[in-house]
Amino acid sequence: MNHFFEKHWFGWGLAAILALLLTVSVAAGQGAIKPVNNWMERGPQEVLRENFGSVVPGPTLEPGSHMVWVAAKENSLSPYSTWRSFGPFDVALGQRYLVTVAMNHAPVAFWRVANAHPNNAKESSEPASVFYLNQNDGDQILGVLVVPVSGPVPNVVITGTLTPLDLLEPRYPSGHHVHPLMLDKGTTYIIEMMSSDFDTYLMVEDNAGALLAQNDEGTILTNQALNSRVVFRPTTTDTYRLVATAFSPEGAGNYMITVREVPVMMRLEDRLTPSDEARNDCHVKTYDVALTAARRYYIDLESSEFGTCVKLLNPDGMIVAFDEGGMVRDTRITFEARATGNYRIVATSSEERALGAFTLTVREEE
Repeated sequence: MNHFFEKHWFGWGLAAILALLLTVSVAAGQGAIKPVNNWMERGPQEVLRENFGSVVPGPTLEPGSHMVWVAAKENSLSPYSTWRSFGPFDVALGQRYLVTVAMNHAPVAFWRVANAHPNNAKESSEPASVFYLNQNDGDQILGVLVVPVSGPVPNVVITGTLTPLDLLEPRYPSGHHVHPLMLDKGTTYIIEMMSSDFDTYLMVEDNAGALLAQNDEGTILTNQALNSRVVFRPTTTDTYRLVATAFSPEGAGNYMITVREVPVMMRLEDRLTPSDEARNDCHVKTYDVALTAARRYYIDLESSEFGTCVKLLNPDGMIVAFDEGGMVRDTRITFEARATGNYRIVATSSEERALGAFTLTVREEE
């Protein structure tokens, strides 16, 4: 392993998210992130512009489920800071694989079995191997890693370092970095900022800089007093600004931001009709859902035709959570189940005798 990666290992206990390490070179003032794997000494495989359309040999792989991680940078001196994950993909003994990497607004990776050996590939007795096909004709240098899956995997991992030299702005408590990121309408994201060096403060802004969400303190992470956690659901597909800063003006050091989509476990479209049961002068529909103890759930009831109200009943029929939107049409329950069992969701309106279409979505946090 070269001297760059021997200095100042920086990491967190992220076994529940992904076993990742951040390597930092103080002398060069650069940082890089590398998922843990059994060929770490190779570092990210760089796919350069001059290799456009060519196949680049990669490492040997162990059989099992793997993720492809892709990052981009503008020049050879800048660090990789934003890594995107693709997969998982299954690796079988004796098979060769090809990862095709392309650029649009963000790196995109495609995975397939390589039916023929590339011209520059060497015959090998290793159990499996991977090759990279570069379809990037821009100025970016792409870094690619193929690593074994280790627990739930974030969609994006961002790393950076706050320093005393970062510029101050009145609206932020300390120096800050802005990380633009494309997010999809209607998808619920968990965005977490972690550091072992300083007390973090995380903000989500729209592309014009308007504040949309900020800093909900983490409740499931180690050293949670230092970490920040935001649950965010964009109303439009757009580029959003993730603002990484610190609570204290003196805050400085390394940080990591992970972005995860919350998987959908149930989604249905239905209507409130005159024939539905009425409770308190409001029509209702009910749905049974199985929840697991100690798991966190997000229940969204949305309608463009009436103001929504959603309630959650435990297996004993007691209301354990509810949200009435009032002037806001859409409602959400965030709930951590204390007991495993069959719960009941009550979908209704905040307006008397309201009728119309709605969407009910239940997401389970991994």
